[in-house]
Amino acid sequence: MTKLRKFTLLSTALSSLLSVPVVQATQWHQLCPEQDSCIYPQVYIGSQGLLELLNPALVPIVGTQNAWLQYSNMFTQESYDFHSQGVFVIHPPKTVADILIPNRQPTAEVPYPSSLQISNYNAIETKDGSMLQFYGSNWVMHYSSEGELVGSTALFDIDASNPANVDTTLYTFTGPPVRLGNTLLVGGMRIGVQSIYSSTDEGQTWQGVKAQIDDDTNLRIGDDRYNLLANPEGTGLWANVSEFGNNPSGLWESTNLGATWTPVDNGSFPEKTVRVVLDPNNPQIAYALSNQGLYQSQDRGVSWTLTTLTQPVHGLVFVPQAPPLKPMMVAGTDTGIMIDTDPLGDWQGMNQGLLSIPHSVTNAHGLLIAVSAAGYFTCADLDCFGLGQAVPEGLPTTASALRTDLFNALQAGTTFNQEHTVTVTEFYNSNIDQYFMTTDPEAMGASGVAGAGWAPTGQSFTAWSVLGSSVGAYVCQFYGSLNPGPNSHYWTISPSECNQLLDLQAQTPENTPRWNFEKYPFMAIPVQVSDGVQSCPDSYSPIYHAYNNGPVQGKESGFRYVSDRSVLEPLFDAGWIDAGIAFCGAGAS
Repeated sequence: MTKLRKFTLLSTALSSLLSVPVVQATQWHQLCPEQDSCIYPQVYIGSQGLLELLNPALVPIVGTQNAWLQYSNMFTQESYDFHSQGVFVIHPPKTVADILIPNRQPTAEVPYPSSLQISNYNAIETKDGSMLQFYGSNWVMHYSSEGELVGSTALFDIDASNPANVDTTLYTFTGPPVRLGNTLLVGGMRIGVQSIYSSTDEGQTWQGVKAQIDDDTNLRIGDDRYNLLANPEGTGLWANVSEFGNNPSGLWESTNLGATWTPVDNGSFPEKTVRVVLDPNNPQIAYALSNQGLYQSQDRGVSWTLTTLTQPVHGLVFVPQAPPLKPMMVAGTDTGIMIDTDPLGDWQGMNQGLLSIPHSVTNAHGLLIAVSAAGYFTCADLDCFGLGQAVPEGLPTTASALRTDLFNALQAGTTFNQEHTVTVTEFYNSNIDQYFMTTDPEAMGASGVAGAGWAPTGQSFTAWSVLGSSVGAYVCQFYGSLNPGPNSHYWTISPSECNQLLDLQAQTPENTPRWNFEKYPFMAIPVQVSDGVQSCPDSYSPIYHAYNNGPVQGKESGFRYVSDRSVLEPLFDAGWIDAGIAFCGAGAS
């Protein structure tokens, strides 16, 4: 049975009970294509491995009409790195992601994937709406607004005289790209040599200069963070300079396309700043996003003071509000998303529906996109207030930590997925004729939080803990209520179905029967559908789903999920509906 059919059955069970919709506070929604992995976006960019300081600051590149993003769910043992399965595009306010550019899969001749890695760190939109993506050390890939590869350009000709004197064998990309009027600029770096490249024809040709500071020594800008941005007047470059050896750090400025640089700050610029963001309403006010917290400068970057947001900050965007309300500052931090209208105010968490892990954030034409190792999530109305969901201890919560765990697992001869599996156990309550599944069986029974009447059925299957699968997706758990009901649970791995139920919850009064989101209880593998036929990928086992057709039988809606389909046969004979494969697990336990 298709996901759409299952949702139709589920919503029909409630439709006759719903009154006039009442808009309520909502929560972050998953932004993930159907049948795909939903986790660990932006783990790998281009040919260079990015350092921990940049993660999870990477966010989707937002164009004039859309936003481009990707998921990195393909693991290659040769490189110990993730590669994206393709680039997806959304057109806000829509939150449905479609595949824009699928990546080439490994073949016998070429046993590794080829992928377009794109974010606002290594891409920039041209005036005609096409996209320039800086790939590896030298190449600029040109894509149309619809994702068609239309050409490529080299930053420099390695066989000709290079005006920047770049040693191409050690060259790496320094980003992000910056626009100053009709000029595009990017950086390139090797040990001891920093270069800036500029283009006045929208990326068709490039010219480079060797960057120097006033004492005629090389300026080491770095490649481990968002190093470049336009100065407040849009007439020159600012550089967030990394701390390497005895090289100068801090905030630096160039007004001659990167040829010479002078210091901006008075020594108070915070170390380990991942990014500098200008206030869009007053560019003379700047913010430094650092590992120590959010710093503010009110004098064009000269002096910096710590705000009341004192945990590591990875992203910062401004969302306009109707006057006289001030713009809302939205920050991605180590524990989720924080917001306030005053940098010295009492920052509040806006984490309903997120995991409590490091996040970044971007604003895609009024649609907020939160980014973390958990994937992409969207919130459109600045009303996703609440606490984030705790995650199990010992699991990687950043891209770099994930890479380390995967490397260690391979060195030990195991896999990351095997290390973080959990057993999902089924219970049945004869008093209410309902089934329930949990990864915490000790919470069931008279002494547990679930109350009396619950007994194990003997059925169980193996899945993964939250953040525990490198190729999985989140299962959404919903509960009706004891009063007004329905007094039952429902689980779905479909992002669209989960989001539909979240929208329905937000529109339905609390005193009217509805489905209420509880948590992401575990992870599983999405079902693959081809020509209407469901299947699980190789090495994964199907978890079957049955629906009791409660409204027709005069009872509460009820659902059951088991790894052995024969267990459901008596239920089908009794009037239950075969809902097909719900998701895929690691096998029966």
